[in-house]
Amino acid sequence: MIDDHPLILEGYKTTLAQNSFGVNLNTTTIISLEEGFNLMQNTEELQTFDICFIDRKMPPYPKENLYNGEDLAFLIKKAHPQIKLVMLTSHTEPILLYEIRQKLQPEGILVKSDLDFKELLDAFQQVLDGKNYYSQVVREGFETIKKHLDFFDETDRKIIFLLSQGLRTKNLPDSLNLTLSCINTRKKNIKDNLKIESGDDEAIVREAKRVGLL
Repeated sequence: MIDDHPLILEGYKTTLAQNSFGVNLNTTTIISLEEGFNLMQNTEELQTFDICFIDRKMPPYPKENLYNGEDLAFLIKKAHPQIKLVMLTSHTEPILLYEIRQKLQPEGILVKSDLDFKELLDAFQQVLDGKNYYSQVVREGFETIKKHLDFFDETDRKIIFLLSQGLRTKNLPDSLNLTLSCINTRKKNIKDNLKIESGDDEAIVREAKRVGLL
């Protein structure tokens, strides 16, 4: 279990220890991306884990280019593809939730606003049974994104999300590995598909929220 809040980790442990499935837990808790990265260097120990719960929002560990739990989860899944991965996040934006699924193919995605005692236990049971578990907000977000996949590709969706996080257009090349002219061309197409006749980045974010992308 990976989260930078020890009290939350204790809550997860207490809840899952009360499972009625006859599963005895042997839990390792990690409170930083650095600690998680160091654990990954121990391949033998990594192989002993069946399931990993990891929070997306974590303080960065720039030395190894880890800026959130998603980055660490990607490395864990790559090093140990058999591990069952459950991502937890406070984000509710359909664009982000969809990208988490596309990038990581996790067995579970839980939005913290949905999370309670029963939800966590249900997710635990289904993931252990070899099924995927997505909380209600996540499922609804996926349905929304499906309506827009013909209009916005992965890069378009990243642009929309980054703008919603307050990044200015001039700084987008640092995050997207695209030229500014290419980004501006994509922004024009985004505006056309959102039927925005005039307006700045805030207009894109506002309309993306209105149609349910954010």
